[in-house]
Amino acid sequence: MDRQKTKRIRSARVIATNIFMGIAVVAIVAVLMLIAMGFSFNEKGNLEQSGLLQIASQPGRATVEIDGNQLFSLTEVNKMVSSGEHDIKVSKSGFDTWSKHINLSAGLLTRIEWVRLFPVQQVIETTDSFGKLRLISYSNDRKHLLTSEVNSTSLHYISLQGNETSHKKLDLAKVFNTDRELTRQGSITVESWNDSNNKVILRWIREDQVNWYLVDLGDETKAIDLTAKFGFNFTQVNAINDSASKLWALENNNLHVIDINELKISSALASDIESFSCNKDVAAYVTNNIPVATTDQDLSTEVTEEDSLDGEEVTTENTSGRAFYTYRDGEDGSVKIFDLKDDDEIVFALGTYWGDEWIAYSLNNNIYIIAGKYPTYKKSDSSTLERVMSHKNLAYSPTSVDVNDSNRVIAFWSGKDVATFDIETRDYYDFELDTSNTISWLDNYLIWESTGDKIIVRDFDGDNRREIINNTRHADHAIITNNNNWLYYFDLVEEKQDPVVNENGETVEVAPTYNYVLKRYKLTI
Repeated sequence: MDRQKTKRIRSARVIATNIFMGIAVVAIVAVLMLIAMGFSFNEKGNLEQSGLLQIASQPGRATVEIDGNQLFSLTEVNKMVSSGEHDIKVSKSGFDTWSKHINLSAGLLTRIEWVRLFPVQQVIETTDSFGKLRLISYSNDRKHLLTSEVNSTSLHYISLQGNETSHKKLDLAKVFNTDRELTRQGSITVESWNDSNNKVILRWIREDQVNWYLVDLGDETKAIDLTAKFGFNFTQVNAINDSASKLWALENNNLHVIDINELKISSALASDIESFSCNKDVAAYVTNNIPVATTDQDLSTEVTEEDSLDGEEVTTENTSGRAFYTYRDGEDGSVKIFDLKDDDEIVFALGTYWGDEWIAYSLNNNIYIIAGKYPTYKKSDSSTLERVMSHKNLAYSPTSVDVNDSNRVIAFWSGKDVATFDIETRDYYDFELDTSNTISWLDNYLIWESTGDKIIVRDFDGDNRREIINNTRHADHAIITNNNNWLYYFDLVEEKQDPVVNENGETVEVAPTYNYVLKRYKLTI
């Protein structure tokens, strides 16, 4: 036997086997990578890239149909679906049906996390009854409610999470630190909650005076009268940080920062402010008084360049020095973002979504969103804002900008007209409400409105309009709790009064009174 020849054959076999195994491994990895990227063969045998579709619903374990084909899995659903247009339907026994037409992008994740199904059989109960209310405010986390009656010195702090509402009463006399008659003295409003939802900024308005208070809901005796403490007539106060230990404060159109721990207020950081908004430690404002210390981000190219949506241009020639600025707490100066004309009408809001900071604003009847990182006074290279959306020549000029809890959805509105933008998907929608109301969020994605005798809801994109509560007298202040178990709302209930006999011995009918009744609609079965 030729040993050398045998060795050569064996070596050749080993080499061939290794080559084959290597090719097989590369092929398997390539196939797995293609599968992970969403590639598959369609019915015609052609290779195409799909998109990943995720669907979550409240309540969960709902049935999903895509183009009429029912999936085996229930929500939450994760499924590779061919790119292009599809019809989605979500349903569950005992609940109504949700549907949407989508356009799925190849190789991208599309998250539909706002599906809300309502029980067909309504279970509505009354939890509390009040007289005439002068204050109604829900916490940002939708766990608590603050109310105060006109004829009461109590501030009701109500927990909404459990099967029973629990009350804690705060004494307004201790909050305001006064023995003055409080039962019918002016109006009281909650201007804002801090992010930790344990403090509120209250404004107490009387004929002769306006006072602002920072109130600790755990102990009303710790309330601070900001107006009396600093001697300023404030017009707006907002928390800078979660604990509300620092505050933005506007007085006489001047911007200040209040340090609660030190009980100190800064000198004016900017003056002649026309309008103001903030996102925690970053403030934005419009003024024609150039701040002493200012750098220029120069985003004028962002608002004059050719628009990718309609091919038109917007000019912002500045003839007055009027401009839009941002200022970050603790920095040495402001940053000018863009110039404005004398007659430009602007409303704006700020927010942060998944690390991207953004500014949404309407300029007359045009709307824009710029996102990235807010510029700094020192012009850090990482501080840039770029336009991510513009839509021009609306039939109306938005009067306000509102944002959902997660800062993902931005709504521009005026009367019945609404335009919304989804920061995550970069999708734009426009639609009309039934009534000329302010934008109100029922949860993180549902917009609601009251027509007096019914509550109407729709998704933030205008789809899935549903009348969920009927036969109310005047439904108001609706919200879905954080645990998704209840929909709370206030209704007016008529209370008839017994006739009285006047001084002439005549029986006279007495007009009925109306109580504010807190009701709730059970969302689980």
